[in-house]
Amino acid sequence: MSLAICSAENYPFRVRTKLADPAYEPTDDELRALSRAAFADVAARHRAALAQLFNVIEEQRQRQAPPLVDCVVPLSGT
Repeated sequence: MSLAICSAENYPFRVRTKLADPAYEPTDDELRALSRAAFADVAARHRAALAQLFNVIEEQRQRQAPPLVDCVVPLSGT
């Protein structure tokens, strides 16, 4: 089975390379391109997950917050 990776020279075109071949030694450019392709959406997915987490935290905070009441509490000793 071969995996398509792209090198810096022909990006964004794909080059078919057999990564399962033990005799194949990928170049640094090929490894960088493969890494970029593999992790291209990580930052966006991380931001989306954080936004979702913050939304859940805010919803829970709103549920747990005591109701605000307009009242005056006398200080002790006065």
